[in-house]
Amino acid sequence: MSATLQNLARDLAFLRQAVDRTARMPPAIYFLWAVIVGVGGVVVEQRTWAVWYWLGASVVGLLASAYLGWRHGVRMGAVSRERGVRAVLHWGGIVAAVFAATALVWRGQLAVEAVSGVALLLVSLGYYLMGVHEDRWSYVPAVLALGAAVSVTMIPGSWAVAGVACAAGLALMGVLEWTRERRRHV
Repeated sequence: MSATLQNLARDLAFLRQAVDRTARMPPAIYFLWAVIVGVGGVVVEQRTWAVWYWLGASVVGLLASAYLGWRHGVRMGAVSRERGVRAVLHWGGIVAAVFAATALVWRGQLAVEAVSGVALLLVSLGYYLMGVHEDRWSYVPAVLALGAAVSVTMIPGSWAVAGVACAAGLALMGVLEWTRERRRHV
């Protein structure tokens, strides 16, 4: 009987390790968004084509993130179609909400200066909820985005600084996650 319990405990430990390997965001996604956000913060200061940058970058970033997440799952040996669909629906919903906020600007119901703060609040909420449901480390980018939202709302012209600060935080998260993966494989 004890041998059976030991085998069961070993099997459960194996399953737990498989879940732990895939429960975190792939480092490449952090690096991707660090670049998008860093460039985007500087672009917003230009105002002439910032909307077009963010419309394109958010959709391309969402699709690239979905691919990178899928590739990470394949590499870790734990591809979950359900988890991938949930992640795309989660972040797709955030992108759709940001697009809706932009539509409010075009209709004159939201000031153009306010949409960037609203977008950052929505992104912060997205990371926070990801932390609640999937990856507790997502709280870090949630706090970064929240800080950026407060910054760009309270200090006019602080988009570049806020974008670069968020990008640095996302890059640091990517480095930490990459290091954690390397240590686990050694």
